[in-house]
Amino acid sequence: MYEHTVYDIIRALMTKQNLSFNQLAKKSQIPQSTIASMFSRQTKIIKVETLSKIATALGKEWYHLVDAPQTPYDGNAKISTELGEETTIRLLYELVGPDWESYVDNKSEPTIRDHHRNSIISTLDKLNENGMQEVLLYVLTLAKDGAYLQKSQRNNDSNQGGRYD
Repeated sequence: MYEHTVYDIIRALMTKQNLSFNQLAKKSQIPQSTIASMFSRQTKIIKVETLSKIATALGKEWYHLVDAPQTPYDGNAKISTELGEETTIRLLYELVGPDWESYVDNKSEPTIRDHHRNSIISTLDKLNENGMQEVLLYVLTLAKDGAYLQKSQRNNDSNQGGRYD
């Protein structure tokens, strides 16, 4: 199933180049949280400047990713991320190659949960040992409170007699 957006093109190019979202963020000099948010929310309008940074990191020009005329961009310009099915398939073929389908199917999108996980890890990396111990104690406290558990985990816990002890 095709979403018919520029995200299909970017995801396929990332997969072909074996790039993670974190690596794309570093190469494009865009915060990883911004890229994760764009993909998880499937932002409908994107700044051309942002698209240009991503395209450059992937070895392409921004207009290749959206089938736009080859023009310089205005730093404040924005463009729709939506593409038609025919355009999406043609661009995937041109930019990724004849085996483009294998690259589209192999890469999953980051979710809001992935974004939060990456933000937490990034923050944890900044803490010293005392900070890490405090975080661990707090997380264990939250994990004991059923109000903070995922529904599936609450069900598992109730089957095992309730809270962690």
